[in-house]
Amino acid sequence: MAFQGLPDKNGERHAWEYAWNRRLAAHYNSSSSQTRYLDSPGTRKLLDAIELDEQSSYNTLRIRDAVCEVQRDLAETAVKALAQDDFEIKWTSLSWKARAKLILDGIHHACCASGDMERRRQWCPDVTVEALEAGGGRGYIKMLKLLLPADSISRTSSELLVVPHPAIDAMLRMTPTEAQNPVYKDQIEAFRIARMYFISLVVLNIILGFVSGPSSDISKPILPLTLKSVRNIRNVYSASQVADLAGCLQEATRSDTSGRGQGYRQRVVSRH
Repeated sequence: MAFQGLPDKNGERHAWEYAWNRRLAAHYNSSSSQTRYLDSPGTRKLLDAIELDEQSSYNTLRIRDAVCEVQRDLAETAVKALAQDDFEIKWTSLSWKARAKLILDGIHHACCASGDMERRRQWCPDVTVEALEAGGGRGYIKMLKLLLPADSISRTSSELLVVPHPAIDAMLRMTPTEAQNPVYKDQIEAFRIARMYFISLVVLNIILGFVSGPSSDISKPILPLTLKSVRNIRNVYSASQVADLAGCLQEATRSDTSGRGQGYRQRVVSRH
């Protein structure tokens, strides 16, 4: 999926979201989205030439751990909001315009979290303003609850919670034989982790935006970074990617009056 030609996400936020919405809908409604990743001869040839080393496996695990940390932060925030603060009732009682702004802000802030975070959005056709606002905001509530553990929250849990999606699951499906190949397994796992990293950041940013209250500066990202999360990011990402995050933080301190274009209300037919 090409990323060129998208409007500027900082200066033209509504147009940027609209363009992403169209691209995701077009791609996942096309025949190409029905093809398994491992069914491509070119992909097979490329992966078969790779020898998985310990460092590559370690890097995948480190990123997975960072996603689990974000999911634990989300669980702690969401359980309190749902159980004690009537979050679900308050969320669905908001106007669609207020919810749409919180959702769009959450998506934008997630894309600013690192230099390559926006690229992970290609694995998330179910993370758009329209999808999360569907049903009067219940699209977001559904996604949020899928990211809550079935039992108690543990700060040491290493379980990665995965949000299912028919097209993604079909694309990344492996046969039992393929699952025994460490290179195939690592690559498919990396794609799933990329998807869940983006989804988890978006969902957390949205609820943090709701809890913190309205802000006049729509460019200010609500970064879900605990001290431990920051350490994880420094351990997982390269120096240049950390610099991108630092730049985003600096940019957040400046007033940005751009991107306050008129809202949009394009409806996408849900396939779920």
